[in-house]
Amino acid sequence: MYNLSDVTYIDAHCHLYEYSTDYIGELVKDTLIFAVSDDLDSSNKTINISRKFNNVFPGVGIHPWVIGHDISFREALGAIDYFREHIDKIKMLGEIGLDSYFRRDTMDKQVIIFKELVKIAAENNLLVNVHALGTWRMVLEELYRNDVPIAILHWYSGPINMIKDIESLGYYITINPSVDFQRKHKEVLRKSPLSIILTESDGPYEYRGRKLGPSLIPWLIHIISSEKGIESVELIKVLKENVARIFRRLGVKYVL
Repeated sequence: MYNLSDVTYIDAHCHLYEYSTDYIGELVKDTLIFAVSDDLDSSNKTINISRKFNNVFPGVGIHPWVIGHDISFREALGAIDYFREHIDKIKMLGEIGLDSYFRRDTMDKQVIIFKELVKIAAENNLLVNVHALGTWRMVLEELYRNDVPIAILHWYSGPINMIKDIESLGYYITINPSVDFQRKHKEVLRKSPLSIILTESDGPYEYRGRKLGPSLIPWLIHIISSEKGIESVELIKVLKENVARIFRRLGVKYVL
């Protein structure tokens, strides 16, 4: 059971397995972390972390960047088979998705893997934590076609006119600490209702010289509250309510 009253902050997309155990212990004292994975090895690490720390919501996945680069297409298919075999231990698939910006050369393989993972999510009432750089519309259409119950489009910087579609499907977007200098992302924040927003760090990722991580979430709360004209305390309540809706949809036990 997740006790949302025990935490102050939400990090809805973090590669937690890349941090040391001691540092993770510090991070989760006041933050609920949706921990995403990149391949089979990191998926197992993420599951093990979640067994040690209460405030970790684990996800298993295959990042589009690794397909055909860090792992072979055959290895990616093998990971999918493994996920299916252990589906009773899984509530979130992530990080999964498509990337035509950094990995256009492997798009054909990415599409096959993504479609298989989407089917698993739809058949088993799973949350998907999605990467969709350059492929926002394609990804959303695939989720819609398969009737995926709940999705988080992480670090959303896609078309503004898609925000209403995301909202109508009951999906969510995350706002990243880059929002203070990434113009499109700031526009997304301005145009998106708080009811579909979650905070994320994507840590430990370095973007334009900034080292991203869960420790930046309090600062991000300040930015969002200023932009939206809402007190930080009230914003934190809204974010927790958004997580509670996700948990209810998944049948995950929680206390708000």
